[in-house]
Amino acid sequence: DKNRASLRYFYSDYRANFNHTLPAYNSNNNWSTHNVTLNDSHIFSPNIVNNATFTFARNTFIRSPLPSAPAADWAALGCTGCVSLAPPGNPTDWSINIANGFNARINTAFFSYMQNYQFIDTLTVTKGNHLLSLGGDLAYVRRNGREFFQVTPQWSFDGQRSNAFYGYADFFLGVPRTVFQNSPLRAFQYKWTPFLYFNDDWRITRRLTLNLGVRWEPYITVKEKNGELGAFRPGQQSTIWPLAPVGALFPGDAGVPNGITPNRYARFSPRFGLAWDPRGNGKTSIRLGYGVFSDTLRLVAMNTNSTNQPFSLGITTFDPFSFGDPYRNTPGVLPQLIAYGAPNASDRPTRRFLAPVRHNSVDPDFTAGYMQQWNVSIQQETWKNIVVSAAYVGSKGTRLMVGQNINPAVFVPGNSTPGNVNARRIYPGFEQIQNTQSTANSTYHSLQLSVNRRFASGLSILGSYVWAKSLDLASNDGNSGVGNQATNPFRQNLDKGPSDFDVRHRVVNSFLYQLPFFEKSSNRVAKMILGGWQINGILTLQTGLPFTVSAGADRSLAGIGRDRADVRGPVATFGDLPRNDMLRRYFDTSQFALPDLGTFGTVGRNTLFGPGLINFDTAVFKQFKFTERREVEFRWETFNMANRPNFGNPIAAFTNGAFGRITTARDPRIMQFGLKLYY
Repeated sequence: DKNRASLRYFYSDYRANFNHTLPAYNSNNNWSTHNVTLNDSHIFSPNIVNNATFTFARNTFIRSPLPSAPAADWAALGCTGCVSLAPPGNPTDWSINIANGFNARINTAFFSYMQNYQFIDTLTVTKGNHLLSLGGDLAYVRRNGREFFQVTPQWSFDGQRSNAFYGYADFFLGVPRTVFQNSPLRAFQYKWTPFLYFNDDWRITRRLTLNLGVRWEPYITVKEKNGELGAFRPGQQSTIWPLAPVGALFPGDAGVPNGITPNRYARFSPRFGLAWDPRGNGKTSIRLGYGVFSDTLRLVAMNTNSTNQPFSLGITTFDPFSFGDPYRNTPGVLPQLIAYGAPNASDRPTRRFLAPVRHNSVDPDFTAGYMQQWNVSIQQETWKNIVVSAAYVGSKGTRLMVGQNINPAVFVPGNSTPGNVNARRIYPGFEQIQNTQSTANSTYHSLQLSVNRRFASGLSILGSYVWAKSLDLASNDGNSGVGNQATNPFRQNLDKGPSDFDVRHRVVNSFLYQLPFFEKSSNRVAKMILGGWQINGILTLQTGLPFTVSAGADRSLAGIGRDRADVRGPVATFGDLPRNDMLRRYFDTSQFALPDLGTFGTVGRNTLFGPGLINFDTAVFKQFKFTERREVEFRWETFNMANRPNFGNPIAAFTNGAFGRITTARDPRIMQFGLKLYY
């Protein structure tokens, strides 16, 4: 009885088709997962127990566009020079973006084979009034990926070539702003992640318990099997790829290891907690806690490095000749893309780089970010089975990851156009330089109140209210790209504002009620059919999510495309107007204007909040018991029972013809029924 071992195996194969705007634009995703877990628990003595777990997981993800009909590709629609860079037989990854209008993009073909190995060991020792836990966690993760990333032309129309600032104007004239194509990609990333930890649950008295702990959480870089990563260090010439433009560096160059930045081992995360029963009667408790939690860099954070030359070639052509013949004015582009192949060590001295070069880099000061979290709460049992609580919960994020374009175009009055963006960039010879850096931060503060009627007499009720405010520079990691980059690359701190998920007020009330009817009926049929029903419900009330009023056009001419509108004064919102009036104009659009050329707009990030949400979900359950071991569970669930329209945020691009209008809503009433057989 001193040793117990278990083995678990899990397998899942999930496939799903997705539609992308048009009926003919579809893709397929396939996730296949194998997971094996071996656990061993050993009792050395009544006071010493060791628990060890080893896990192996293999995750295969295959994503692909599906064949489209009647047109299989751009050439079938009459585009001269539209050639796919993928092997024959691969369906088209259609992509077209019309500013403030039609936007469709099919998922590109992607093959990802990931394997995870993890070993966790924890030793627990009870000594007097101390419960000590110490252990470690060692994980190894690797991913072998292939992708036909934007191998067919990717189009954008912004309305500036026609000077109409209306994307459809350029589209109907057949004059795109850009066309982009990229040769196939490959990546083989891997990473080790070691952790050590110690924790002491110290029961000082019957009424007071302290929790003290610390974790060692080093920052270990993501490496690439073939060294296909990039760095940008102004003024330094690569010796690994000697024909690279000055500043573009690679693993093996001076000061650039595989992983780009050095590992950082001096990272310790303390934890502290306290639980106190001030009266000693078990009806009042005061709790507080503080902890530091380190982020772990995902392998996907390095995905964009595989788009660097010389590993692959992507070319953006500004102001192509036409939608039907994009490369007529640049006849050398398509042959270069077709001929580009994966590099090898033998051609390093002679491998040419084609300007302008798109480059992805990791900042030399990059490290994993961390969160400080703290809370103070009071719980009080007021009446029998009823507990009320109040808590202050806060957090602060430091050195969070963000992707920034550090090579924007500089505006030159009288000599700046969308077509000469590359000629005006800070670092000549380069196009976009995406720099992965740890310069973002965040703060969160909240008051959290709750009332809980514990389950008794067939009824439980839980009610909660949260007032919160969350601020940050970026609300996500950009998914390995520049999706979270600053609007103004010269003043990144101006993006500080409400988080994309900032909900200021939220009320959630739920109940569970077991109907007492016919429970004690002597009529067995009536008891089986009419008795034992249960009703659940969740009522959610919350204020709306924030949004930013954008310019809808690249007025700064910096090549970023995230400019905001100018704001003239205070902006009113009209959420309290009759529904049709609110939908036509949710906010005072007259207070905004298109920014002057060379400027980024004056309105702040996420300064307006959209419509709130009122939603009531219900569920009805009943178990029909036939024998001791056989029963059927009936389930009827209704989401948004009142069928109330909960509207999305309004269109907030100034140049959009529907500027200020609400055109989207959440799901209407949805009902589902289910039967489950137990035997």
